[in-house]
Amino acid sequence: MFDFKINPIHNDPVLEVEGKHYPVEVIFLRKKNSSAGLKEGKVVLRLSAYLNGQQKKEHLEKLLKKMKNYLKREQGKKVVLQNISRAELKKLAVEKQGEVGEKLKGLNRQYGLGELKQVKLKLMNSRWGSCSHRGNVSLNAKLLLMPPELLEYVALHELVHLKIKGHGPNFWQEVEKLVPDWKEKKKKLKRYK
Repeated sequence: MFDFKINPIHNDPVLEVEGKHYPVEVIFLRKKNSSAGLKEGKVVLRLSAYLNGQQKKEHLEKLLKKMKNYLKREQGKKVVLQNISRAELKKLAVEKQGEVGEKLKGLNRQYGLGELKQVKLKLMNSRWGSCSHRGNVSLNAKLLLMPPELLEYVALHELVHLKIKGHGPNFWQEVEKLVPDWKEKKKKLKRYK
């Protein structure tokens, strides 16, 4: 059985790999060998026009399996953030400082986690965020280049530290109340360089 589904909206075949859908295009060419590749987010299967029905089925299954394995490996690799210099990132952090600070203050008021003194966007090498014992939250400016839900997850994680220091079971229970899918978001964060 072929390992792709039909997209109900466009009636096109799609290959699903770990929740992500890739359109599939099958092309028949006058050549001996079959091959597969990825072009502009689409899985392209190039089959030999000389194959009989059974051979076409076998080649399709083999190529789809190959592409599925390839795409799984690619999805597991690190995501490279957009190419931006440290100076440009620092400038962006300064521009967004007030907006992010207000967002965190609003989240803190909404959830009543503790006294938030200051919010800073900083260039950090090894952390996504930190919370000092004085109530100062620092966030890595690189979060500005990521999907907004990851910035919000890190922000809420750090705000929970206003209430609970350390990363014990109580801390993670509180995080889960605010971000039920925190494990998924934490996993996504690990993919960024």
